[in-house]
Amino acid sequence: MTAFERLCYYRKIFQLTVDLYRETRETASSASCAVFWERVGKNNGVERVGRVAPSSSDFVADMELAAKKVLSEEDYSLFLSGKPISENLEAKVSRELTRRGIWPFKGYLQAKDVA
Repeated sequence: MTAFERLCYYRKIFQLTVDLYRETRETASSASCAVFWERVGKNNGVERVGRVAPSSSDFVADMELAAKKVLSEEDYSLFLSGKPISENLEAKVSRELTRRGIWPFKGYLQAKDVA
């Protein structure tokens, strides 16, 4: 894959994930976090409760943590505001999303074991 093809690939990942992130951020609520912790159970989550899929709040938080990890404070502020960032920065965020398993969504959205 050429450098240009890689850049196009990462830009596509960025566009798809950020579109979903922005849509989800507007609708995510603290109620979804409460449901998550309710599922985890007693004893601060030590007791095994099975498999739990990430909530919309988890997705928003994971996206923001991934972006914060690779962007400068100024670029991270731009990201949060919804203003465009450079193609190279989009690619950095996309690589981090892939590294963290947020992309592809199919793997990320599968239920995870909670212990």
